[in-house]
Amino acid sequence: MRLDFAPAEAAQVDFGSAPEITDVHTGEVFKTWVFVMTLCWSRHQYAEVVRDQTIATWLGCHRRAFEWFGGVPGRIIIDNPKCAITRACNTDPSVQRAYAECAEGYGFKISPCPPRDPQKKGIVESGVKYVKRNFLPLREFRDLADANRQIQEWVLGTAGTRNHGTTREQPLARFATERSLLIALPAHPPEVATWARVTVHRDAHVQFEKTLYSVPFRLMGQQLWLRATDQLIQIYREQERVATHVRTSSHRRSTVRDHLPPDALAWAMADPQHCLRERTHRTALPRADPAPVCRSRARPPTRCTRRDPAGEAARQRTPRSGLRARTRVRRSALSHRQNHPRQRPRPNQRKQQLRQPR
Repeated sequence: MRLDFAPAEAAQVDFGSAPEITDVHTGEVFKTWVFVMTLCWSRHQYAEVVRDQTIATWLGCHRRAFEWFGGVPGRIIIDNPKCAITRACNTDPSVQRAYAECAEGYGFKISPCPPRDPQKKGIVESGVKYVKRNFLPLREFRDLADANRQIQEWVLGTAGTRNHGTTREQPLARFATERSLLIALPAHPPEVATWARVTVHRDAHVQFEKTLYSVPFRLMGQQLWLRATDQLIQIYREQERVATHVRTSSHRRSTVRDHLPPDALAWAMADPQHCLRERTHRTALPRADPAPVCRSRARPPTRCTRRDPAGEAARQRTPRSGLRARTRVRRSALSHRQNHPRQRPRPNQRKQQLRQPR
């Protein structure tokens, strides 16, 4: 079934695999993907080579694509990538909170395809194949910036001026008509932010990208929402903002002293002079007398160390008498085991034993 769209009605988005790139400056070898957004009516597209498929990359590619087109289509048709959809469903899919915030800021509608039905976005599927077959082969890239510069030149040249197989027109010629119908870009573009679900640790901190940020200690054990931008970290309990931090590099800690419990706050505010004063104060206190010892308490009986010839002789005889007793017990148990009915040989076994030559 062929899907027809009006001008500026919708655009389709998808990722495609791209080759590895070796950075000539650092020697790093990394895997890449190609992000493609295709306008459904004109078939004009935006393509960008990226290093991952994270939420931040997904939102940044959308912003640059809208700036490339000079406007926003009314609907974005997507598959169900994890960077956009948290739970795929035919009737009520769950959208990433960051992507929903981006759609609200730009004014477009998110339209995910039903699960296991990629034919609903066949336009961009064909666009990704066209990029992989006509642009990527026989090309060399010095780094990621060089790859994106080449692909943008290719989109405006080869891809934009070809006669499209479906429309029989050039995509750039049709885009000249469609561009004026796109939704205008907002005066202040929405800030690209990433949302994450975090849990408050026992030290009144939450962890995001290997960095710890403090929250009020009364929220220990609760799950909160963390909103991360390029500059700020904001933490929310439902719709209430409870903490704000400047975003720092990994493996560091950002702590606000008012967030700590009283004991931890007192320990954090202690300086070397305070420790010296505490030591001086403790040494100046009078020492208490030791508790008196009660002389009337009976002493435990002491062991007599005087030698007793009769006792030593008895102790010397005890091991031998005990050994004899244990030996008699073992002999009686052995005889009982041999005379027990279950231990006696059966008649057939007895006959076989008698038949065996001696």
